[in-house]
Amino acid sequence: MPADPAAVPPARHVNVIAGPVVGDARGECGQPYLDAAPAVESCATEPGGAVYLRGVVEHGYQVTRGDRGVVVLGSLAVDRDLLRRATRTLRPATAVDLPTEERPADLFVVGLPGYRAQPLGIPRGVGYAPADHTGGVASVRVALHVTFAGQDPCFQAACTSEGAGLTYVRREDSHGYVLRRGDVDVGVTGGVAVGRSLLRDAALTARPASEDELLRALPPPPNRDLLDRLRAWLQTRT
Repeated sequence: MPADPAAVPPARHVNVIAGPVVGDARGECGQPYLDAAPAVESCATEPGGAVYLRGVVEHGYQVTRGDRGVVVLGSLAVDRDLLRRATRTLRPATAVDLPTEERPADLFVVGLPGYRAQPLGIPRGVGYAPADHTGGVASVRVALHVTFAGQDPCFQAACTSEGAGLTYVRREDSHGYVLRRGDVDVGVTGGVAVGRSLLRDAALTARPASEDELLRALPPPPNRDLLDRLRAWLQTRT
């Protein structure tokens, strides 16, 4: 992970979730109370009846469609105006929108340029993430792994050989390098925000970990109070 936490870009996602209205219960801004109501700190009613909701980690809009309430909620990194425009395009989903969903008519979708839709499980709905896979921890994370040589690193990926056993591997949501070293392949994979040259240098300079480095990688022992130490002492002597 980046040494500077500020280098991790904020995650951007939008969830569209519909739910039944709970009786005549109303929220602070007059919005119908939903069975799966989001936790909010403040709200504001906008022209047209949409209610803006803001919580600790998400914000967005709630509207009513027939006997159901629908929320269009995004992470705080998603612009409020984008969420407002998306809410105005709200409509029932079709099999074209969600080809893998058995009952798409029970769900709602919105227009979100630059985002890709996929069904959500719990709560049931539709989630949107950036189509270019930018933002969030995954876009800046780097992983180092070693596998036995001979496996195909280009499965469902585009590969470019750079000679001397070094291969650049590009996938939709990640990229990196695989370097043949004797009987093993050393792979370094990063998110889309990680520079290609950085990954290449990492693959070329990768080396076996020292014993001290392995010891530092182990988690620290748990803190034990007097009762835990007494229990451990008894277990070793009974």
